[in-house]
This record gives sequence, C-alpha cells and structure tokens, in this order.
Amino acid sequence: GTTALYLFLGMHPDLSSNYPSSETFEEIQFFNGHNYHKGIDWYMEFFPIPSNTTSDFYFEKSANYFDSEVAPRRAAALLSKAKVITILINPADRAYSWYQV
Repeated sequence: GTTALYLFLGMHPDLSSNYPSSETFEEIQFFNGHNYHKGIDWYMEFFPIPSNTTSDFYFEKSANYFDSEVAPRRAAALLSKAKVITILINPADRAYSWYQV
C-alpha cells in the first residue's frame, strides 16, 4: 500500500522523499498534526536537496492525512502546487497487514 508507493516513488531519479522523523518514523505528520505550528521551514528541513538534482519534486507519506479535515486545506495554503495521492485498501486486507507486523 502506502509504504510500497513510498518506496517506488523514491526510486525515481527526479523525486526526493523526506528524511524520517524521529517522532513518527517515515511520516512527518505535518499538515494534520501538532507540528504544523512549527512552520514551512521546519517541514522543508526533512527534505534533502542534493547538489546534483534539477528536480523540484518532493514527496512524503503520511497515511493519517486521509481522514484529516485540516490537512488538505493546510497543504493547499502552503504548497499551492501540491498533489495528494490517496490509496484505498479493503479493510480486511488492512487488518491482516497490521496483524502480520
């Protein structure tokens, strides 16, 4: 699901993913969480900018954005060109996936 998409996007040479958050593993939880008040500069510190890149495309994975009322509005306000990708999974498959962990 979301982890697979995160890994596949990370393989693309023109895309850069975020550094992991020490608090939330690979998910920054910026737009829906208590970190939003820290500002866009704090958020952007999670994204490496290699000197040999010409891309302006960055991505992060935070599964809890899906059911957040504020996350889409906050993302649009700070990053007007941002795109949100949603993956839906059968609830039984999701439960089984969590059970395997």
